[in-house]
Amino acid sequence: MLKFERTQAILRAIQQNGSVSLSELVEELHHSEATIRRDLAELEREGKLIRTHGGAILPQRLALEPSYDEKRSCNWPFKKQIADCVLKAIPEGVTIYLDAGTTCLEAGIRLLERNANPIFTNSIPLLVASCNYPGTVTAVGGEVRSISRALVGAMSLNWLDKLYFDIVLIGASAIRDDGAVLTTEIHEASLKAHVIEHADKAFLLADSDKLTASATLEFTTLKQLSAWYTDHRLDRSKFARLRKNCSATIIRTPQPS
Repeated sequence: MLKFERTQAILRAIQQNGSVSLSELVEELHHSEATIRRDLAELEREGKLIRTHGGAILPQRLALEPSYDEKRSCNWPFKKQIADCVLKAIPEGVTIYLDAGTTCLEAGIRLLERNANPIFTNSIPLLVASCNYPGTVTAVGGEVRSISRALVGAMSLNWLDKLYFDIVLIGASAIRDDGAVLTTEIHEASLKAHVIEHADKAFLLADSDKLTASATLEFTTLKQLSAWYTDHRLDRSKFARLRKNCSATIIRTPQPS
């Protein structure tokens, strides 16, 4: 198949479904993964699609994102419980990266209060909070994304190429039943995927409502993570099904007495 024919086939597939996976394209077009990746990169430069972790989507398919304050206030008691729970799993002295998720912010504040770990982050609220605490907090620089109050972009990725962490704490917008972990914005998806590759352990901090939430961009799967910390509302049937589909340890907060 000629290059023009391949790219037209890719565009037809993505226009029909709104998204397409790399593995599907490799199987359907009978070309190598490297060739399909190059085709996707060229189509992205032309503005015809947006590459994701493991495939591509149409530009207009990106989900609407709630404001930062809305995300922080949603399920706030459960986020605090998750933060308290994960703190017990973080030894003193190890280097931590926290992303800009609102549950990660709660965990970050507890780490600041403990003052026992070097911290790296792209979260602007956590950087502001760190001014009130002793200890070492380093900003992973980049462009300001106001809706998520995060530092993102090429500069952030370049920073991460030079860094390696003992533990990273990552948030998510949604989790599918098959274990895919998703967010709503391409630059944040790239940063999350990149930082996971630069860590010894990666912990997902996400309340159980993320299983019914909607997002577009897959940046990792539960199989690629060390643990998922969630709240006690995750019901037994979903808990059992997810445990079959992933190698990550799923840790629920204790149910209030």
